Order: sequence, then C-alpha cells, then structure tokens
Amino acid sequence: MRFPARISGLAGLVTVIGLWWLASTTVFADAGTVPSPGAVVSKMVDDGWGLYGPNVSITAQTALTGFLWGTVLAVITALVVTIIPALEVIATQVSIISYCTPLLALGPLILVVFGGSTPSVFLAAISVYFTTMIGTLNGLKSADPQSLELVSVYGGGRFAKLYRIQLISSLPHLFAALKIAAPAAVLGAILGEYLGGVDTGIGVSLTAAQSSFEVARAWGMAVAAGLLAGLGYAVFAGVEKLVARALFGGVTPSTSSPNAAAVTSGTRPVLAFVTQIVAAAIIVVVMWMSFLALFPQVSGRVGRTPADVAQYLSESANLSAVLTNLRVTAIDSAIGFAAGMIAAVVVASAFLVLPALRGTIMPVATLLRAVPLVALAPLIVLVFGRGVATVAVLGGMVVFFPALVVIATGLASAPASALDVATAYGAGRFTRLRMVSLPSAVPSVMVAARMSVPASLVGALIAEWLGTGQGLGSSMIKAIPAFDYDQLWASIAAIIAASVLAYAIVGALEQFVVRRMAG
Repeated sequence: MRFPARISGLAGLVTVIGLWWLASTTVFADAGTVPSPGAVVSKMVDDGWGLYGPNVSITAQTALTGFLWGTVLAVITALVVTIIPALEVIATQVSIISYCTPLLALGPLILVVFGGSTPSVFLAAISVYFTTMIGTLNGLKSADPQSLELVSVYGGGRFAKLYRIQLISSLPHLFAALKIAAPAAVLGAILGEYLGGVDTGIGVSLTAAQSSFEVARAWGMAVAAGLLAGLGYAVFAGVEKLVARALFGGVTPSTSSPNAAAVTSGTRPVLAFVTQIVAAAIIVVVMWMSFLALFPQVSGRVGRTPADVAQYLSESANLSAVLTNLRVTAIDSAIGFAAGMIAAVVVASAFLVLPALRGTIMPVATLLRAVPLVALAPLIVLVFGRGVATVAVLGGMVVFFPALVVIATGLASAPASALDVATAYGAGRFTRLRMVSLPSAVPSVMVAARMSVPASLVGALIAEWLGTGQGLGSSMIKAIPAFDYDQLWASIAAIIAASVLAYAIVGALEQFVVRRMAG
C-alpha cells in the first residue's frame, strides 16, 4: 500500500526536475536567471559542506528556536481561551495584529531594537504563532458536542472537558497547524537574516550570491531552504501518523464543527462584529504606544505615535495618497486570496479522488513555501510581467500552502459512517467527495479563509514591492530610504486596519455558515 505513494513522490520529483531543466534550456536560456539542475548540483558539490554546513545549521537552529517559542505561546493561548472564552476576542486580535503588521517595513526597526540573530528568531516565531493558534483553537472547538455534554452530566467542568475530550479531538488540527508552521519558521528565519545583523545563514548566503550574480549558488541555497522546510514538514507528518496509530488505530478521527453558540461566544453577530473592531482598535493603540515606550531608541525621528499619524492623515493630500495605495493593495490582496484558495480547494479535492497526487504535489508545495519570495519574485516577474498575473502568482503562493494543509485535513476528517453509506449506495469517489467530504469540510475551508486573509495582504505587499511597483507595498519600501516615516507609519496603520476588518468580515461569514449548518 505504501509503494504507490513512494512512486508518486518520486514521480513528482522527476517532474519538477524535468520542468526545471526544460525552462533553463528554452525560455530562460538567454536570460541566465535559471541554471540547469545539473549546474546547480555541480555548484553545490563544489561549495561543499564548508559553505552549506554552517549556513544551513545556523538557519535550522534559528528556525527551531522561533518555532518552539511561537508554538508554545500559540498552544498556551488557545488553551487559555478555551478555558476562559471571554478572552477570545483579545487573543485573536493580538495574533491577527502581530501577523498582519508588515514585516517588510518593521524589519529595520526590529533590527535596531534587538540586533544580532534575535530578529530571525522573532520573525520565525511570529510566522508560526498565528496559524498555530488559530488551528489549535479551531481543533479545541471542534470536539463532539454530545461527548462534552456527557462529561457535564457526570459532573465534569471545563478542565475535565479539556483534557478528556477537547485535547484529543484537536490533534488532527494541531498537527495540520504544525505542518504549516515548520516551513513557515524556516521562511521567517531566512527573512530575518535578510535584514542583516548576522553573518551566517541561508538568507545571508543567498543575499551574497544574488549580489555577486552567483546564480547557481543562489538556486542551491534556495534548494537547501526547501529541503530544510520539507524535513520539518516530514517530521510532523510522521509524528502525526504515529499518534493516529497509537490513539485512533491509524484512522483520522472525524470532527464536528462548533455550534453557533460557541462560535459567537454568546453574543449576537452584529454585536460580535462591532466588538472585534473596537477591541482591535484599542489593542493596536495600546501595543503601539507600549512599543514606543519600551524601546525609546525607535522614538524620535523614526517612531510615530497614533496622534502623529492622525495629524498626518488630517491633510487631504496625504489621506488621498494612502487611500489610493490601500485600494490598490486591497484589490491585489483579493486576487491573491482567490487564486490561492481556489487552487487549495481544487488540489485538496484531487488528493481524495487521486490519493497518489499527495505524494507528488506536497513536496513541491512545501519547497515553494520555504523558498523566500524575494528570491523567486524576479523570475516570476520575468515570466508573467508586472501585471495581474504576477500578483495572482505571488499572492497565491503565500495563501496556497497553509490553506491546502487545513482543507486537506478537513476533507480527510469526513465522517466514516457517512462515507460508508454513500459507498453502499454505489457512490464513486467523485460522488463521495461532492456529497460527503466537501460539505463536512466547510468549517475547515472557513478556517483556511480566516488564516489566508492576513496572508493574502502580506503576499500583496511582496508582489507590489518586487513586482508591480504600486500600492502600499511599493510606497512603504520607498518611504524608508526617503526617511518619510510619517507615510510609513500611516501605511502600516492602514494595512493593520484593513487586515483586521477583512478578518472580521470572514469571521462573520464563518459564523453565518456554521450557524446554518448547525441549524
């Protein structure tokens, strides 16, 4: 039974290498930006362990440290929120704000505050925290309501429900989150190395190779990053199988979507929506002022307070410029979000219909997740130009992998009894997918959408910075060397506001869908 999966994995690797070789010898032969696989391997062998050993080990150590910090904090936060539901709004908004704050602009400030390798650890932890917290919290909420009621009947309280029912039912979601987090930690560590402050690491070596036009070496470092991320993904995929075999007999347990009351935390939908927005605004201001107070070296010429930003935006010309750029970024974000989510649903569905595709596609998706977009963007721009296609590809790449893992987990968790009934009535794979798996995975699709909204904004900023030259992504990068910190902080505030609003809208839609399904 395992043999076809291995063959499909090998087929996927061969396909990628074949397409890579074909591109290097045809479309990109004259540009010189895509060396052949043979040239990259030859350069990696020539560079040897003396180059790759120290750089890969430093990045791996940094990513692991950030991964552990982000995961521990995320799981603890989810557990506390489950025990004290009133804290959910605050905890969720803090995680959204931390994830949506544009690191491209704040990166230099982080370097000024911390220095050394701390920014890499910090970015790795931030990259892990949001998706892990949301995934874990969703898993804890997905426990079977009847089982929870049974614990209550026998006198069990919140803690009894937590360790007897909810922790076990959350494991599929937790492992899905950890499989997303492992490549994300590698990417965060590499992006931190791009900021400077360290002299060793994949990001440092990749930057040096790009600066000296060592194209084959740059691709070799990108391959090393992908392999490191793939190793992290494979580790948690293997642990997931061991845990499933030990606790569930090797069968992924089915999960229930939270009922409407649980989703709305006892509040009316409109009130919950307004509460989220107000709480987010208060939290942003508190975090903003606290950051400036704790790190006075950022204040002065670089730092700006909310009052400074409000005064800057009070001028109609400044407000118009920020809103114009925000509108462009919002459109770019919507394009990337739609591209990534549609691709994730289609590919995850294909995994059920043709299981061998998982072994072919997942290694490629993991590799693309780990390779920094700053390395891939010039190639993507060369292929697709500086228009909508580049925005869709770059934005979709940021959204695709996390959404794919979450949706695939939801599809695989369809109730076995419902699938058996469909099979007994002669339903084939496509019919079971349409009638059972897809409807049961709707909550997972909504969770993936919530996780992907902030990611799509990040992807839009990267696409604008490296591709289109428009929107807030471009204006923020241009503002840094021009010392236009008023515009920079105003743009950051606009991005955070847009992220929180978009997340709240998707959350309200999720509540509506879950309420309809529960009813």
